[in-house]
Amino acid sequence: MSQDIQLIELSKLKINPSNPRKHYRDIGELTASIKERGILQNLTVVPDKDDTYLVIIGNRRLTAAKKAGLSHAPCKIEDMDEKTQVSTMLLENLQRDDLTVYEEATGFQMCLELGMSEEDLAKKTGFSKTTIKHRTKLLELDQDKLKEKAINGATIFVFMKLEKIKDPDTRNQVMEKLGTNNFDWALQQAINKEKAQKITTAYVKILKTFASKIDKVDYSIHEYIHGYRSSVKEDIEKPDDYKERKYFYVIPSWGGGVELYRLKNEKEIESSQEQSQIKIEQAEYEKRNNEFSQVAKTMFDMRHDYFISKTRNKLPEDKLFYFSTLIMGLPKLKTKENQSYPYTAYGLDSTLFAKLSGIDLGDQELLIEDVVESATQNPKKCIERTIYCCLEAGESIPCKNYYDEYDPDPVFALLYSFMEEIGYQVSDIEQQILDGSHSLYVQAESEE
Repeated sequence: MSQDIQLIELSKLKINPSNPRKHYRDIGELTASIKERGILQNLTVVPDKDDTYLVIIGNRRLTAAKKAGLSHAPCKIEDMDEKTQVSTMLLENLQRDDLTVYEEATGFQMCLELGMSEEDLAKKTGFSKTTIKHRTKLLELDQDKLKEKAINGATIFVFMKLEKIKDPDTRNQVMEKLGTNNFDWALQQAINKEKAQKITTAYVKILKTFASKIDKVDYSIHEYIHGYRSSVKEDIEKPDDYKERKYFYVIPSWGGGVELYRLKNEKEIESSQEQSQIKIEQAEYEKRNNEFSQVAKTMFDMRHDYFISKTRNKLPEDKLFYFSTLIMGLPKLKTKENQSYPYTAYGLDSTLFAKLSGIDLGDQELLIEDVVESATQNPKKCIERTIYCCLEAGESIPCKNYYDEYDPDPVFALLYSFMEEIGYQVSDIEQQILDGSHSLYVQAESEE
């Protein structure tokens, strides 16, 4: 039952601990207004213990009134159960549209814990049940880190990216990168790693039926049979001689799959002892090559996901002209050493262009009619797609040679210049690959 509005001492008014809002931002202007004109709209409160009251509506005004030096505030005393209190505070704050995603999440969760259904919440707040699920799922993250990132302005759309990561500890580790240019890199690496672990687990399940696990390979007695990489799922068949010969599998320390070995017989051991060093060098090369492959895939996934998930059409006409002109002149590009770029022509990746343009190729090649239609519908967007599809390197790192030494590639550098122009943030790892400072590169031997 509500009562008439009455003045209550500020010392008897308490901010409701169940209020979803935990931080009051930009309160200076309200404080100045209250100091000059007083509180123009009453607070809504409920009785608490010891002749005090909890504020349901007006916690922000109460905070500003205290800062302004007021002694009393006009209040309307209401009788509400806890569920009604929480839902009222949540709705009042949502209407202000400046809650952090953390505050929204805790508000929704409190309502659910008090017995409200997602359907009830959706009707009262106007949020869909899917949106409410996304908000409350945030509370699975580390609360202190979540609160910190939310206060610093991280949006729900950024937090939702973390849902792609299954492992909660990994999610929290990646969340630490929020707000930096390395967030997308850490996110994509975690996603790829989980996919790789899933494939590797499937491999091991089959391999362990005929092979034993070892932690380290001894090339003097172990013969390499096959490497099953986690980037592509392969079928595994039991060897015909698995009952007569001993087989072993090892998960390399650098990850990325599992390797199958067989125990050599005595003659093979004798003849291969002198080859052991070569085998070790080959293993080192394969280890480095696999790590390069993982980095290259992450780089491609980040570029591709960014381009395909955004509504492109960002480049102004002068930038479109600039990149288009460079692509037309690619066969004549010069490196710093004044050597001609090694290609005589540079064409469109038609498969990628078709995917970005929504064209179903089937078994057909990309037809000029399809390109013309795309260009007619949105010329600027079509040019951006064309530039991207001409520059995209796929799952490879062009700026290294056969010996894994750094070898600058002008087109790869141009690709990243283009991506940055449309808003892409280059991570530290990508920059190290581009400028040759990454530790995976083999240092070229200096000529004396």
